[in-house]
Amino acid sequence: MPDAPLDRVARLGCARHALVIAGLLLVALGTAVARNWGAVSRALGDATALSEGADEARTLETPADLLDWIRRHPDRGALVVWDLAADSAVASVGHAGAARPAVALPLVGPTFDLMLHGDTAAVPAAAIRTLPGVERPSPDSASVPFAAVARRALRGDRAAGDAVLLRARTTEVAWDGGVPLGGLFVAWAQAARADRLDALPTGGQADREAWALARRLRTDEVFREATEADLAAHGLGLGLDDQRRAAATTFPRLRATVFARELAGLATGSSPPTRRLLTLATEPATDSLRARGGERLGVIGGGFPGLQSAAGILTRADGGGRIVVLLLDGLPHAVFYHLAQTGLDVGLVLDQLGLDE
Repeated sequence: MPDAPLDRVARLGCARHALVIAGLLLVALGTAVARNWGAVSRALGDATALSEGADEARTLETPADLLDWIRRHPDRGALVVWDLAADSAVASVGHAGAARPAVALPLVGPTFDLMLHGDTAAVPAAAIRTLPGVERPSPDSASVPFAAVARRALRGDRAAGDAVLLRARTTEVAWDGGVPLGGLFVAWAQAARADRLDALPTGGQADREAWALARRLRTDEVFREATEADLAAHGLGLGLDDQRRAAATTFPRLRATVFARELAGLATGSSPPTRRLLTLATEPATDSLRARGGERLGVIGGGFPGLQSAAGILTRADGGGRIVVLLLDGLPHAVFYHLAQTGLDVGLVLDQLGLDE
């Protein structure tokens, strides 16, 4: 039966309404994309970047695979194994003497110096301030024991790390290394907003800028609130490639050989500050490890796009043991996220500690 004229008109009207609605949705979508083109382009760029090194990541199934990868890419990683009984390095892979950007490990020096000077009072929760889009929320309690803050800092908690650094700088203890990441990230965000990421300061200039911004975040309420609102709305404003490049040029640096030697001194030291630091970086051996002569074991470090840093400490009742330092930088994005998800870097450190020996 043929359609009535009014039915055809009704269908035609519905079709026109659908086209109008679709057109309005496209306009709205286009407007949203135009207004947030920076965020959209970063998201598209990050989606592409995540495939970088995917074939390499698929070959990394065991700690031995990662060790072979470092051998093939000595410019991107270094591993040093230090024997405490021999007081010397017994293995070295990659460019172990090169200064590499590192995560969390540079906090060992400031933490030790605070202990040396006895400045280990509880840390006010307000001092562990975080920034939207950068860190997790602050703890609810009024204060946090210094030991708990230091333990978290040595394991990659950025807010806790900044609290340790700011206390160290305030008390003017003698330390070298470390930069407050809250201030550094704000410097990155400011550079991104001004479209000058290619001209980020490096070295001492980057450190001074980060420290100045970190102090201002804690003393200038208007600046802090404006910064928090900006980061909550727009994030850092850096894609994965920019984050990796910025970290490579502005993060504090370590040399694997030098840091392994310094950790060995802390692991074998007998002074109260060194023993306290050892208890923060390690845990008592499990029953099975203690049955084989082990005394304390721990892995510290952290990661950031392009970087993975880890250090392992094993002490034995007979005074022996090992230190293992692993510094990776310039990692392809797929390799970095593969390590972050699988923990192969920690597995390699534990393997090289010789737990089965």
